[in-house]
Amino acid sequence: MMRLLLILSIVCWASLGHAQDTEPSDGEIVDAEVIVEKEKQINLPKSTRLYQRSTIQNRTIGKLPLRYQLSEPTFEVPVFQADLTAKDLEEPVEETIYKTFLKAGYGNFQSPLFQVYHHNFAEDKYRYTIHARHESFGKGPVRDDLSSSALTQMDFEGEMIGKKSIAAWDLGWKGRSYHHYGISDTHFDQALASENFLTDKIVFNSFNAGILIADNGQADSRLKYKVAPYWVFSSNKESGGDVFAEENNVGMDVDVDWSISSTQNLGAELQINTSSYISDVKQNRTWITFNPWFKISQEKWHLIAGIQLGNYSDSSSHSEPYITPDMHFQYHLTTRWKVFSEVTGGVTRNTMTDLAEENFFLDDSLDLQTTFTPFKASVGVSALFADHLSFRAFASIANTKRLQVFVPGQADSSRFVSNYDNETTIFSVGGEVLYHLTDQLTASLTAEILSYHVDVLREPWHLPSSKFDLTVSKGFGEDLTVSAALHFLGGIKSPNAQGETEQLGAIADLSVHSQYQFSKKFGAFLGFQNLFNSDYERYYNYNVRGISLKGGLTYRF
Repeated sequence: MMRLLLILSIVCWASLGHAQDTEPSDGEIVDAEVIVEKEKQINLPKSTRLYQRSTIQNRTIGKLPLRYQLSEPTFEVPVFQADLTAKDLEEPVEETIYKTFLKAGYGNFQSPLFQVYHHNFAEDKYRYTIHARHESFGKGPVRDDLSSSALTQMDFEGEMIGKKSIAAWDLGWKGRSYHHYGISDTHFDQALASENFLTDKIVFNSFNAGILIADNGQADSRLKYKVAPYWVFSSNKESGGDVFAEENNVGMDVDVDWSISSTQNLGAELQINTSSYISDVKQNRTWITFNPWFKISQEKWHLIAGIQLGNYSDSSSHSEPYITPDMHFQYHLTTRWKVFSEVTGGVTRNTMTDLAEENFFLDDSLDLQTTFTPFKASVGVSALFADHLSFRAFASIANTKRLQVFVPGQADSSRFVSNYDNETTIFSVGGEVLYHLTDQLTASLTAEILSYHVDVLREPWHLPSSKFDLTVSKGFGEDLTVSAALHFLGGIKSPNAQGETEQLGAIADLSVHSQYQFSKKFGAFLGFQNLFNSDYERYYNYNVRGISLKGGLTYRF
């Protein structure tokens, strides 16, 4: 235990000593399944930027499910949303044998990586997991340390299992540092002369805590339930300076599922959330949703019929009750083919925390509004070919009010503000193919085409019209594994500093990661990102780094 505390201390010290970052939000495309974490930072712009200091704007809070794999434990931290469902902490055999996993590496762009993972299982009584990770980049895409970044994450989760119920908890912290470097070299000297230009490091911190009380999933129990209160706090500030903005989010999810018979279930979900965002102004927001439903399961078809009754209030703008459908149907044409359809709706809470997960180059003050979807209808078909190849295709249409997009700020075009469309119709067509021949070879392919019909916005700024993801993992014996991922986004547009529409160009990002085990305890890894060496922009004027590589060692005990 002393060794573990010493390791955690080293990771924390390293995170404070570096001013750099690593995460999907940097504008790079990431795939959690491929162990290469695509967390590059984005590069320099091409147009003028305006420099007046403005206030910070925040965003939404979500849920914090963490999933780990031994070969390489990884953080999967979508923002905390109280979906603290009882986690299946069971790990692969290797992970069960070796309770502690250490990883250390280094790459170009002055990028150290430290990671520690430790878990302890006590039969069926209690389990806990500690996970810490730090990665930083001393040099960014432009001007060396003025585009550096760092990301540090720590999480402590566990559960205690009783005869009839489970009590689980989750405590986490994420700290990110970065620079607003989205300005071209042509205008950089001019920016330095402006007293409002920020060259200082920005620090974004997020803390979350949640507990879960639930049934223990016994097969003979007709009642299943979940009660999950949670809290999330986020802040944005200059390093060593005052806080620009902060956000508190408190909520609770309650779930009940009653088995009436072997083919019928009756249930409901209640979600309550309140948020307080403070920047140059204070915004208090609340959401309440009640979702009763009835489920019928037959041999060839399944139906869930429900509705969502809710009310949301944004102190800065909107407040209204709503009713939306919650209908799900699927029918088995054969043992291998089925069709499905859904008609749903609901709200998206655009909090500072949520927005920062997508794009952390945010302005000092944000206009936070709730996105409301009166309905979304989708139909599709899925099939299983042989036992190792599956296919799914779908088409959908949605009506959305106050669709949220990012646009460069007028006072400072290197910092993004949140903008909204009054009413948007979204069409989508897509599909996925999954291939799992053996434990040694897996592959997945997903693609989607989207069309946005906007109202007051000129374009659906920074939203892609096409998405494509291909991942492949191949094992060579028991010691060597190689994974690759190709990510593509197309059709992204942004207004430039002159207010004109600018096409950002297609994004094609290829990464490869390999891991080799010298013995049961010692291993090595080597990863490459952005092998096409493209300087694409996920967000306007923020290009990513070129080819980056990182290698290091792993140790299990």
